[in-house]
Amino acid sequence: MSLGAKGGVNYSQPNWSETLQKNAGLFNVILDSAGGEGFSALINLAAPGARVVFVGATRGAVKELALQKIFWKQLSLLGSTMGSPADFDAMLKFVTHHRLTPVIDQTFALADAEQALRYMDRGKQFGKISLKIS
Repeated sequence: MSLGAKGGVNYSQPNWSETLQKNAGLFNVILDSAGGEGFSALINLAAPGARVVFVGATRGAVKELALQKIFWKQLSLLGSTMGSPADFDAMLKFVTHHRLTPVIDQTFALADAEQALRYMDRGKQFGKISLKIS
């Protein structure tokens, strides 16, 4: 909440999508960077005519996708690599102008990159995992 969120759920908990819908309703825009088994729940959380944008697949492939839900709700799905070099430059200017800072969960030395990957695999972090290059 200290970061400006009005609420949220932990997607690793049972029935997370039902809890989210009960607390917040349906969503007009959903941005997902995980993919995997939870992606189908996002389709359920999408309001009619919503847009679901996915920019990564850190949780893997989507094994089942109910196409009927997508066309009956008239959803738009958009996959993106997160933009062009010009988009990246504009994002950097935005971040600098608004003095945004990422939440860093833990920093590892570059020599400990394998340990950092194992930490990330456990999925317990809140924020980014970074590598320090000395």
